[in-house]
Amino acid sequence: MAPLTATIANGTTISSGLFCPSVTWSLPSYNFSFPIVIMSLGIWDVILGLDWMAHYSIITFDFKQLQIKLSNESGIWCWREQLINQP
Repeated sequence: MAPLTATIANGTTISSGLFCPSVTWSLPSYNFSFPIVIMSLGIWDVILGLDWMAHYSIITFDFKQLQIKLSNESGIWCWREQLINQP
């Protein structure tokens, strides 16, 4: 593929020509499979781009409940992180 260039939040520009047409990753009870561009992202494992978000639109993030809801071909999928009580 032609190199993809992106400008990250601190203004740094990164680029890559590495592409994987189908990468699968999992959260409990759901597997995601999507093409990705491989870039050096420092501490980040993956950054989900607008193309991924558009594919699963409508997406709802509830930061108080630590919950994500997204649409897929079979309806609405929901993932909720267990809340940990801090003393």
